[in-house]
Amino acid sequence: MSDQDMETLSNCFKKLHLLENVGIWFYNNNKVTDETLISLSKGFKAIKSLKSVKLMFQGCNKITDKGLCSLSDGLKQLAHLEHIDFDFSWCKGITNEGLSSLSKCIQKLSLLDELDLNLEGCCPITDIGLSSLKETLARSKGLKSANLQFVDCSNISQGGFKDFVNVLKEIDSMRILNISCPFYSMDYEKM
Repeated sequence: MSDQDMETLSNCFKKLHLLENVGIWFYNNNKVTDETLISLSKGFKAIKSLKSVKLMFQGCNKITDKGLCSLSDGLKQLAHLEHIDFDFSWCKGITNEGLSSLSKCIQKLSLLDELDLNLEGCCPITDIGLSSLKETLARSKGLKSANLQFVDCSNISQGGFKDFVNVLKEIDSMRILNISCPFYSMDYEKM
């Protein structure tokens, strides 16, 4: 599927204004670029009833912060969004800027209760990007479940991860927390 195909699909979203769930999978597709995410962002803005978004872009190396920032801008307008499941693993163009933009999007989503985010192998992400996500999630009022993958994010320090985990474990609404990083893996469940 090309960027042009995604533009066509995005235009179809505008006619599906009652759609509640979207799932799109692209694995190791070198035709997927930032323009793909920009098109999706435009389409998502039209689906006011959207509750769940699952986007799998594992290994799509032409995706950068530009695309993730645009996607985040489109999603933060979706007042009914409850679940985000993103796989940007091995998209090496994703940096602190993209993660910060996604964090700002999450902050605007008051109904979000489940977050699945795979950033495995996104080596440019550092403690700065992780801190941005930590601060957003710490302010979250309704997040109940988070599955966060940072394996092979070698520029995040052990101290950065430790601080991240300690803050997330203290979120009152959090019931299930799964985190994988270069230093350890943790499954945490509150009763």
